Amino acid sequence: MKAPDAVISDHDHVPRTPERPSERVEAELRRRVEAGEWASGDALPTVARLAEHYGVARGSVARALRALADDGLVRIVPRWGTFRAGVRSRPAARVNDPTAVAAISVAPLAMKCQALSCEHASR
Repeated sequence: MKAPDAVISDHDHVPRTPERPSERVEAELRRRVEAGEWASGDALPTVARLAEHYGVARGSVARALRALADDGLVRIVPRWGTFRAGVRSRPAARVNDPTAVAAISVAPLAMKCQALSCEHASR
């Protein structure tokens, strides 16, 4: 039986960093997208090709692309590809405050009420 030290040799060791592979790929793809490497509507390389390029698993690339899609930088079309999204000035805000959502949904009603009262007042 082999000693525990002999199970993994130095050449089998894969160095790890505190950053996950998907985070590293996400940061690099974000930099490339924001630098304008792909124009709006352009297809990015396939998940398999990106995984090979960055030396990571396809799941890590898929996770990175989902994060970029969540931020509005790319659009993922299942079974077709990933495309550069339209250029936006900044990512969409994520609303976690229920009162903010209520204020946003009530605002159009207040505008309608103002418009109706103006029409009524002009009669």
